[in-house]
Amino acid sequence: MSYLLGLGRARLAGLAVLGTVAAVGSALQVTFTGQLVSNPSGDLLEPGLLWLATLVALVSVEFLTNRMVTTAAMQIRLDICRRIMGADLRTVERAGNAKLLAVLTEDVSALAQALSVIPPVATGALSVAVATTVLFFLSPSLMLVQLGIGAVVVSLAILPFRRGMQLSRLAARLRQGLVERFRLVIEGSKELKLDRARRRWNYYSALHDDAKQVRDASLVASNSYSFAEALSRVFGFLVVGVTTAVGHRFLDAPPATLVTFAITTFFLLGPIESIIGRLPYIAGAQAALERIEGANLRLASEAESYQSADQPTTFNLVELEDVGFTYESSDRRFRVGPLDFSLARGQIVFVVGANGSGKSTFAKLLCGLYPNTSGTITLDGNEINDSNRDSFRQLFSAIFVDPCLFPEIGSSLEVVDEARASELLAEFGLSELVKLENGRFSTTALSTGQRKRLALVAASLRDPAIFLFDEWAADQDPSFRRVFYRKLLPELRARGKTVVAITHDEAYFDAADVVIKFEDGKIVNESTRMFMARLMGSSS
Repeated sequence: MSYLLGLGRARLAGLAVLGTVAAVGSALQVTFTGQLVSNPSGDLLEPGLLWLATLVALVSVEFLTNRMVTTAAMQIRLDICRRIMGADLRTVERAGNAKLLAVLTEDVSALAQALSVIPPVATGALSVAVATTVLFFLSPSLMLVQLGIGAVVVSLAILPFRRGMQLSRLAARLRQGLVERFRLVIEGSKELKLDRARRRWNYYSALHDDAKQVRDASLVASNSYSFAEALSRVFGFLVVGVTTAVGHRFLDAPPATLVTFAITTFFLLGPIESIIGRLPYIAGAQAALERIEGANLRLASEAESYQSADQPTTFNLVELEDVGFTYESSDRRFRVGPLDFSLARGQIVFVVGANGSGKSTFAKLLCGLYPNTSGTITLDGNEINDSNRDSFRQLFSAIFVDPCLFPEIGSSLEVVDEARASELLAEFGLSELVKLENGRFSTTALSTGQRKRLALVAASLRDPAIFLFDEWAADQDPSFRRVFYRKLLPELRARGKTVVAITHDEAYFDAADVVIKFEDGKIVNESTRMFMARLMGSSS
């Protein structure tokens, strides 16, 4: 509802007025119809004008609702994306790609459906209220009979409806697991082709079981809703029959009154069935909201900014003093630190250590992707905190083990040197595979090594103060590895750029000014360039 309110109170007020006109007009038409049945020679002008006004109001409500709902869905998706981009990285990692994609697609669609039924449900409820009021003034005793029978119908229909709501929520939770199974089928296609037993189990057991659970829960939920709707429809006819019999035999109601009651009651069946039929969408939206809140994508406390003001473009010294970071997952608790480390402008630092020793976590700490849980990080003497961490991050370009490639060479706010881009593509052997088309790379569907080279092209065009590489050379052939260590890194140093590279290439350790080694989340050794030169000289 907050998203609808954000679309403007004037539009909502207009929608409310039009909905009221449509509801009152629909209810009064039934009364006029009853009067015309009793008096066929009556005036037709007033009913005709009412019919025209009702038609205009109904069409306007539908058009305005469609516009508001599609706009609300767009705003919800944009808001969730803004929350993802502004959330703490660990929060995004814990939520997981499959869950976030399900939120952005399936859950937002469920919310949009629910928003689209709110106006017709409100209009239907108002129509029922107006028609009921008219009938009450026409014959209070007959109206009390109808209300008594209606209470019985509602009490009988509410049980299957509640059952349907519970199963709808269960089906929604199960669908998230099915989405994760779909992801494994797509991303694990190579592994599944090489393992027939796992492929058969994944399809005939895991995938079938998950899909069957979703189908069964959805089917029983739909059947519960259908039963509640059918119950209300059948009992509607029963209400007409009982009301007519009681009015004729015990209340001596005039035939015209009985006709009006019958016609109006049949009219009420339409809005009531419409309301009952649309309530499952509202139940689905409630479950979707729970999952969106469950993703815990609260906006970051840092001042998220998309402006270029107050962003450093260079630096002299980044210092880590007693810095620590702790994170927990379902199966482990890992701590990095305490760390004491200094990074100077123009310096090349290699980070080495066994897998799982804390190198990548250190890299994310260094560039501000992970906020330190203890100690201090300073930039030229100024402490990095939630208020300036995003600006601090703009000093870095990072290429991680699994880089994400964007098709655009740069943002719309940047002037991209396309000549330089073409030169870099040729230097890294990509000119035959990737072309520049209107400021975009023609493709990013490349091998792992090629993707990392293209990521390096994009990072070089951005020209940050600090380059961060996580195992960049691991997927390169010897020639490109040599270009990286012997040509690119010296060029970056000569331009005053700073490089932090996680690597296992001992043959190129002499290219670094400093080599730090990690074990169990701590820096256990730090070697200078002079020491490494002597070491490499003695080994040769």
